[in-house]
Amino acid sequence: MRGEWLWLLTAMFVVLALCVALSLLIWRLWRKITLPEGAPPPRWTDLSALKTRVVQTPLVLRLIATAALALLMSAPVNMIQDLVSARTDSYREVVRELSHSWGGRQLLIGPILSVPYTIKYVVTEEAPLTASEKAELALRGEPLRAAKTISREIATEKTAIVLPEELNIAGVLDPETRKRNIYSLLVYTADLKLSGFFRKPDFKSLDDRTSAVHWDRARLLVSLTDTKAFRGISQLSLGGRAYKFVPGTGKSPAAPTGFSAEVDLDGAADVPFSFNMAIGGSQGFYVAPVAVVSRMDLSSSWPHPKFSGMGLPISREAGPTGFTAGWNVPNLVRNYPQLAALEALSPDGAAKKGQEYGYDEYESRPAAGDLPLAEYVVGVDLFEPVFHYSLITRAVKYAM
Repeated sequence: MRGEWLWLLTAMFVVLALCVALSLLIWRLWRKITLPEGAPPPRWTDLSALKTRVVQTPLVLRLIATAALALLMSAPVNMIQDLVSARTDSYREVVRELSHSWGGRQLLIGPILSVPYTIKYVVTEEAPLTASEKAELALRGEPLRAAKTISREIATEKTAIVLPEELNIAGVLDPETRKRNIYSLLVYTADLKLSGFFRKPDFKSLDDRTSAVHWDRARLLVSLTDTKAFRGISQLSLGGRAYKFVPGTGKSPAAPTGFSAEVDLDGAADVPFSFNMAIGGSQGFYVAPVAVVSRMDLSSSWPHPKFSGMGLPISREAGPTGFTAGWNVPNLVRNYPQLAALEALSPDGAAKKGQEYGYDEYESRPAAGDLPLAEYVVGVDLFEPVFHYSLITRAVKYAM
């Protein structure tokens, strides 16, 4: 890579030197042709006549000559620009491939509870009278009518999403550089500790027709953008009991990709939880603060953080040895409640906010960002302050 740049710079200077030498040669030949008879031949170092000629040359001709020289010298610049464009495209492809293998920009949503509940309501219908019913009305002397009103009770099971009262995330991002050929990509492994508690809400506030809440069939969901980047996960401790996570979220629209655990929450009103996990990723790590109070503390040995998302950390410290940052996000910053019907928190049940957070020109935001739960996210990018392709591109743009 370095050899190619040196070759191009050498070629540019060679072209420039050839232009100067050719100009001097033409000047010397012209002087020799126009030299008066018997006059001494001009010396190569004698440029006084050239200076006089330039001064006497009309401004338009001088501008034309300058433009011609600039056009001639732009040839090696165009060669460099073409190479920069090709290398940048190759770099983008390598970034996509390495991100696909190791893990891309991660967005964590959860944990959240998916709880089934039953509603009962009465439906009234009109049904035609039978011949015997009409005869009975006639015997009782009541007015004849064509139909009767029937009331029946209907029971329907639905699913609600319950968000935590408190969510604490402590994470360490361990950066690492992965290389492919002449390209490199900064990746990380995140060791995360999640804890907090759920508070059982009153489902009557969601639907006053609720007749039963099936806490024994609840499911804890955790949404992650790139699930193939898992490095390890502990058991779930929930309400004093241990549960094992399983792949997938049961096709829940609120968390399409991730993992889950079937849990039994019959009992106390407040249910604490905790678990640890390790994931791989690249470029950045983000979290949706879904709790009433969401706290996140991140640290890393990477010295160049770029805090992005919808909210900046309340405390941060960065230096040559790394950075630490802490977020404390209340639920007032978001537009969804603690208890909501499942269809209200699916992509089709609410308008997609489409808000951007910390993405760069090489990767769009994760698909999970289209969920209403991800309308407000916070996080950090492991920023590379000196990106040589962008610097070279800027230099080439201003070369002319």
